[in-house]
Amino acid sequence: MSSEPSESHLPAQEPTLESWKEIAAFFNVTVRTAQIWETERGLPVRRGPGEKGRVYAYPQELRDWRDGTRAETQAAAADSVRRWPWVVLGALLLLAVLAAWWIWSRPADPVTYNIDGPRLITYDARGREVWRRQFASEPARPWSRGGYPEPAFLDIDGDGRKEFLFPFKYAAKPERSDILYCFTPNGDIRWTFSTSRTILTGGNTFDSAFGLEFVTLVPVAEKQESRVLVGSLQEEDAPFRVALLDSSGRLLREYWHSGRIRNPLVTDFDGDGKPEIYLSGFSAGFKMAALVALDPENFEGASREDNPEYQILAMPPPRELARVLFPRSSENLALRPHNLGGEITHAGHLLTVVVHEAEFSKSGSAIFYEFERGLKLTRVEVGDSNVASYKRLHTQGVLKSGLTQAEIDSYRNIRFLTPWAK
Repeated sequence: MSSEPSESHLPAQEPTLESWKEIAAFFNVTVRTAQIWETERGLPVRRGPGEKGRVYAYPQELRDWRDGTRAETQAAAADSVRRWPWVVLGALLLLAVLAAWWIWSRPADPVTYNIDGPRLITYDARGREVWRRQFASEPARPWSRGGYPEPAFLDIDGDGRKEFLFPFKYAAKPERSDILYCFTPNGDIRWTFSTSRTILTGGNTFDSAFGLEFVTLVPVAEKQESRVLVGSLQEEDAPFRVALLDSSGRLLREYWHSGRIRNPLVTDFDGDGKPEIYLSGFSAGFKMAALVALDPENFEGASREDNPEYQILAMPPPRELARVLFPRSSENLALRPHNLGGEITHAGHLLTVVVHEAEFSKSGSAIFYEFERGLKLTRVEVGDSNVASYKRLHTQGVLKSGLTQAEIDSYRNIRFLTPWAK
């Protein structure tokens, strides 16, 4: 303990603080706090001679101690402020390194797949396995030959991540209806949709397998999510089902058409800001190529057929935007039971429908129909292959003449079973 100071160090005008109580009152703290400050922070408290000498302090020394403590605290705070950006930067760099390592080390969302027996395996862009699914039966893979919808990674719900739509056809049990699986990016089954259905027509009952023909998305106006359009068919001349599902797999509405339809095109052809659905194929009841236009928000029922044998029963009347039949050419009448609507394209203000007349392929005879809004027919065109085919068939005696302008003009005689209704 320090001894008594000399008189030269004593303040002359301020009284000495003579107890812990007075010292604590000077700082406006408790006695206990003042005692702790002496022990831990060097508060300048003096004591008289002896083991139990009296406690006293000089106010000016206490002020000097207080001011010095404040200065140290401020300096420490300033130093801390100077160091803080570097601490934050270091922490951010560490977090960035950890995040990069985590992203690099874990598989990303799948972008491709493989079928290994009954196993479906998905992989990310770096070829790492993401998830696998074991089916009870091995799926067929007819999409490798065409004519069957191929599995696809699509963002259905608009969350920025792609679900996996997988059409499942039984390889060992072709009599069973197909199933459309929707997997989440993590491999969970989000929903399934079975094509199984029993349908009655005027001449038959269809209660066996329906196979998937197409799967495509239908955007919802002013929303991020999409709906799923599914087409399924049993036989060429049998009822065809067009089903619209929401992003959770719930059936919203369906339309049935007697005869195969295909080549779905979802586009806003009429320019009202909302998409329409265009489907081409043929009518079994009329034995003619057909084009069907549907409003995604308002369609249902079954198509009207001229032949009661093909009329689908126990269904509401059809609700269509339009349904068009295309006349058959002389070549088609001579060689085929019907013509067939093919590819549909939309460019600018025109919608083009290709109608195949003979080989039902891109290399065979075809007629090109161009429509403006409201499906107003503006142009009909034939290709060089049509002229060559007619010449060959005329030489063989199958046709009475080559392709004439009168016949080409007759192709404009399309028939609206349902006039444009939008």
